[in-house]
Amino acid sequence: MEGHITELLHFVHEKSASDLFLSEGKKAAFRLDGEIRKLDQTVEKEHFQQFLSKVLSAKQQGIFQEDGDLDFGYTTSQDLRFRINLARQQDGF
Repeated sequence: MEGHITELLHFVHEKSASDLFLSEGKKAAFRLDGEIRKLDQTVEKEHFQQFLSKVLSAKQQGIFQEDGDLDFGYTTSQDLRFRINLARQQDGF
């Protein structure tokens, strides 16, 4: 499941999109040339949990649990770098 979010990150990189928007239980979207476009893929709570358990340190997990938001960098195995803003919403991630 970690791969699901990583695949979406690779997709937006290949499209040269500037942003990827993920909300629990909703279709993913990305910004390309200033326009937000929806994808068919839905990201579920399990996708977030699996991805975050792999990429966040124990310290980062603690900060997110306490504060409800976290900014961090992520580098894929193909050396693609992303800046991620994670925020807990009333109904999930």
